[in-house]
Amino acid sequence: MARDGGVTVLLAGDTSTNAMIIAHDVVPHRFARHRCAVQARPEQGNDVAQTHGLDLGWTKARTVAPQRRMGVGEAHAHHGELLQGVFYRDDGRRSRALVTLPFPSRGSRAVFRAGAGESGTVTVDGEGFAKVRRAAELTLRALPGAPAEGHVEITSDVPRGLGLGSSTSDVTATIRAVADCLGAAPTAGQVARLATLAEGACDSIMIEDRVVLFAHREGTVLETLGPRLPPMIVVGCDTDPGGAVDTLEHPPARYNDWEIGAFLVLRTVLRRAITAWDVPLLGKVATVSAQINQRFLPKPDLDFLLAVCREEGGCGVQVAHSGTVAGVIFDPSRRGAVDAVVRCMRRIEDHGLPTTNVIGADLLPEGLDASVS
Repeated sequence: MARDGGVTVLLAGDTSTNAMIIAHDVVPHRFARHRCAVQARPEQGNDVAQTHGLDLGWTKARTVAPQRRMGVGEAHAHHGELLQGVFYRDDGRRSRALVTLPFPSRGSRAVFRAGAGESGTVTVDGEGFAKVRRAAELTLRALPGAPAEGHVEITSDVPRGLGLGSSTSDVTATIRAVADCLGAAPTAGQVARLATLAEGACDSIMIEDRVVLFAHREGTVLETLGPRLPPMIVVGCDTDPGGAVDTLEHPPARYNDWEIGAFLVLRTVLRRAITAWDVPLLGKVATVSAQINQRFLPKPDLDFLLAVCREEGGCGVQVAHSGTVAGVIFDPSRRGAVDAVVRCMRRIEDHGLPTTNVIGADLLPEGLDASVS
């Protein structure tokens, strides 16, 4: 048990399986930020579109020649959440919301060709992309004069069903590709609202310029917590190798009054941790959120991971609240942090949990395999 700023935080638990390391502010990646190839031209004015009652207000950037209508979009993945629960809005209403941990070294790329495929429909290469198809259709409806048909191609290195945001990265990349194809420049908020319509719930990976508490079933930001997360290293793992979670089938958590009260405190503490770049304090928030989640989607080895975290000088454990991944958080400014990370990885392997990825390999000794299995 630890006490910080008058807040009692329990440190106990375990989660583990396949290890990966996420090092923020180490190496930029191709999925770290999407930039439209076409910039908005203010002199062309605004086209305000209505989609399911949403005023998207997109700025048209150019007119696309019908024979060359193709667009590209990208979006990175995430590695679960630092905090997820129910939180109060300014007007006193409560909303389900989360704070995402970005995973910029994995992601999705979408290519959209307008007018391709069957008349009046959107087609997608491969099976299991109903959300992608719906995202493309909604985006086309949001743009006046857009064609009703098109074809989407998705390439992704994000595993499915682990809580890494595979569907949100696919959907976000698709929305950006359609917009790019038709010369539109959507804001992150507009992409978030379309993604929520397409999926029913989404993460905040499209909001890349700040850290937000995001209402994932409404597609809106409850609060901006700071401009960026502090540098940290996360040794991640899949706590259920071979397993998967269907987010559409998994019922929403039903939090009790104590848990809702705890989220009020955790929100305040996380805001302070991000503002002060306090990784140990951030880790405590993530740990409590992970422990609360054990009541709804338990991680088989959470106690093991928390023990490793304590013994190796880690800051806490974060989890995917609707997936199988989890991770041990380390402060890279702490003396001996790199050696502690290596020991953590080896202990996970000795526990029978194979390492799957190393992100930020330049922080680690040579000879470790940084490839994706």
